[in-house]
Amino acid sequence: PAAREMSPHPRSPKRRPTLLVPAKTPDAMVMTLNRAINETLHDPEYRKQMADFGADLIGGSAKEFRAFLSAERGKWGNLIKKQGIKAN
Repeated sequence: PAAREMSPHPRSPKRRPTLLVPAKTPDAMVMTLNRAINETLHDPEYRKQMADFGADLIGGSAKEFRAFLSAERGKWGNLIKKQGIKAN
């Protein structure tokens, strides 16, 4: 099934398409990928297709994304510890 068919409310929660690369990817390659992705994110047709899918397109720099991931790790990591959640 399509992703939007798997949720009772396809626009919630927002999906944020993400591209991750290996930690030792050269900075020049990261910058090239980042530039191409941000250009794509500004394409009106692509934005409409992704909005119909329920995606929340943000874009930005690799540095901003690292900060976002770090904040998410902290937020969810703290919750997991506080609730005593364990992986099986």
